[in-house]
Amino acid sequence: KLPLPCKKPAKFVYGTSFRDYATGWSNYADVIKIPVENRYAVLQTFLDDQSQVIANGLALSDTQKAEWATARDSLTAVLDRFVSKSALKKQFVKSCQQSKESVAEYGSRISRLFNDAFDGRGDVDLLCSV
Repeated sequence: KLPLPCKKPAKFVYGTSFRDYATGWSNYADVIKIPVENRYAVLQTFLDDQSQVIANGLALSDTQKAEWATARDSLTAVLDRFVSKSALKKQFVKSCQQSKESVAEYGSRISRLFNDAFDGRGDVDLLCSV
C-alpha cells in the first residue's frame, strides 16, 4: 500500500527550534511510513551542514540511532542549545494550532514555546505583551 501524499519538510536550519522541527518531521515520517529504526538516518538528510556536523559529533551507536526517541532527544539536547531567544519569541508569536493537533496538545506546545522563549517565567502580563 502506498503512503499518503504529504508535503516534504524543508531542511532544518541551525539556530531554530529542533524540538518543534522534530515534531513535524516525525509526523511526516509517520505518514510516509519510515520505519522507526531508520528515522535517524533519514532525518540526517534533512539537516543543514552545521547541524549535520553537530549530529555527527554525537557519535551515537547504531543501537542509539535505531531508537528514534533516544536519537531525537540527543539531537534536541545539542541543537536546541543554540536557539536564539528572538527566534524562539518569533516562533511563539507565529504559532498556530496544527490541523491534526488537539486543543490539549496545542496548549502544551504553546506553553512549552512560551517557557522556552521567556525563560520559564509564567508571567501572564508578559504573555499579554507579546
